[in-house]
Amino acid sequence: ISDITYPFLLRPDEFIPTNLGELIDSLKQSTTTSKVLGAVLKPQKFGEFLKKALGVDNKLSNLFNSWARATGKAGGTAVSGAVNFMKFDNDSSATVGAGAKINQDPTPISDGGFRNDQQVVSIEATNYSQMIHVTGFFAFGFDITEPGNPINPVASEAEDGGVGGTVYISLVNNKTTAVVESGAFIFSGDSGGFNITAEEAMFGGTFSQSGAKGGTYGIGGTFAYYQQGSDNLAQLENGAVVKGRSATVYAGNLQTQVNWAGGVAQSESLGVGISVAINNVSRRTRALIGDEVATPGTAIRTAKDIEVADGVQVLANVTGDVWSFTIAGTEVSEDNSDSTSEPEAVNPLADTDIPSDVFGGASATDQMNAQQNGAQTGIGIAAAASVNEISDETIARIADSGQLNAGFISVTASNGVAIVAATGGFALASGESGDTSAALAGAFSYNKLTASTAADMQDTESTLSGNAAGDDLLDIKAMSTGDIFALSAGGAGAKAS
Repeated sequence: ISDITYPFLLRPDEFIPTNLGELIDSLKQSTTTSKVLGAVLKPQKFGEFLKKALGVDNKLSNLFNSWARATGKAGGTAVSGAVNFMKFDNDSSATVGAGAKINQDPTPISDGGFRNDQQVVSIEATNYSQMIHVTGFFAFGFDITEPGNPINPVASEAEDGGVGGTVYISLVNNKTTAVVESGAFIFSGDSGGFNITAEEAMFGGTFSQSGAKGGTYGIGGTFAYYQQGSDNLAQLENGAVVKGRSATVYAGNLQTQVNWAGGVAQSESLGVGISVAINNVSRRTRALIGDEVATPGTAIRTAKDIEVADGVQVLANVTGDVWSFTIAGTEVSEDNSDSTSEPEAVNPLADTDIPSDVFGGASATDQMNAQQNGAQTGIGIAAAASVNEISDETIARIADSGQLNAGFISVTASNGVAIVAATGGFALASGESGDTSAALAGAFSYNKLTASTAADMQDTESTLSGNAAGDDLLDIKAMSTGDIFALSAGGAGAKAS
């Protein structure tokens, strides 16, 4: 057995009910119920709920596998950026080499040997990952910084201009291989069985967001890129001899990927919010008895490599979802929050009798107010782009395996992957009467699923007894289903009051 595992630092099932019974038990506890309902009904308290219920206690390391944050605050212009780069190369391999002999002494245990009816032989390679990464600035509702290191929840904040940027890049290369080589000998008991398993299972949550606030301008931009290449192989090579109850070869990929990218900007004159998220996933999943590359019409070998009482099953399965949320927003409006603290403007000529025609027909007070409250221009721009591309090759095959004796044969290749993408850009520009306000928002989404799914049996002679079989003695099928749900929306508004 070969295993690579990245577990959750804090398992969700420790605090989230996973079935109806657990939900009912939690509802019976009024204090827990009130906390949960409070978290749902009052999102601003969600952070406090996390802190108390999960024991986060001000440390991101208790909840997230990686995090990167930066902040800037200045009287003039503030610039800040957060970069999170992750690279994983995982190789999990389990191999039974040529010449290996497993349970080959026919002497039973009762006579001093090693064989018994319950013997199970498993060759397994697994790649498991459950990780959450945070880059940028999120208002969780509680201080998630280390003590003594306060972080401004807005990335960049300044009187003149604020610029905030977030970059997240993740490169994942996984190889999961379970192989029994030609020349190996394997025996399993009558109540046991033989199986080869190569499985990759992944859950990934990536959350990237930037924010900026400035008096003259605010620019917030986020770029998130996720790339994954996976190679999963479970193989019983030609010339490997298997005898016993059954033989199962399974290769699988189970994956859920959730990505959030957000860029938000706020200013009094110019606001720009930009978000770009790219997910690029390429996977090969193969379950094989015999050769991967087979030439149809090859002469059938006379060797009886596989002789089992029950079934020979070959299964390659790929399933999972990619959830992508890309949001950009900007707000441009005059900030009157400090108007109460400013001294009231005084006209030094208020008590002086000056002819009105000196000021072009307007009073002195009106002219001074016109200079102080000149027309303002506000421009808001928001743009969001999401690109999701998934390519899968799924193969289940028996090829050039000589003489195969079994109860039944099942060869199945299945691929079921979905993409859910929501992309939105929202801009709002507002000002006083006489001001000029303009807002522009746009959203772009590109989603592509490519699936090659094959199940076949060739150049192999089989003798099937029907033992342990269901409706079919020989069942060969390939199934491919893919769903894409994409929503792109842009909204812009300008108003004067």
